[in-house]
This record gives sequence, C-alpha cells and structure tokens, in this order.
Amino acid sequence: MLAAALRILHFRAFLQDYGPIPESLKDLMKQLKNEPSPELMQEIESCEEYEAFLGAYNEYEEDTL
Repeated sequence: MLAAALRILHFRAFLQDYGPIPESLKDLMKQLKNEPSPELMQEIESCEEYEAFLGAYNEYEEDTL
C-alpha cells in the first residue's frame, strides 16, 4: 500500500511540472470508465496526446529516480 501511495504522490508531482492532462485525453478516459471496451483502450493507446503524455511521464520517472 505504501508503494501505491508513493506512486500517486510521484504522479501528482509530475502533473505539477507537466501541467494538466489534455482535455481530449481526459474525455477519452472518462468515456472508457463509463463504457469500457478493448477498442476504446486501443484508440487511447494510439492517440498522439496519450503517447506524448506517457513519454513525458517516463522521462520524468527516469529524471527523478
């Protein structure tokens, strides 16, 4: 449980540096929450904004190890 809490705090710190999650990506994630489907998950994973966001978080993780 402690590890999960630390990951959440780390992600929140990333959001402070990076900025908010893009609105279009938030909308897709909300849609996935309300109507889960493998097709929508694939759409999100292939979205440019998702790839950029995930890439930025991966860089942040490396920089803050």
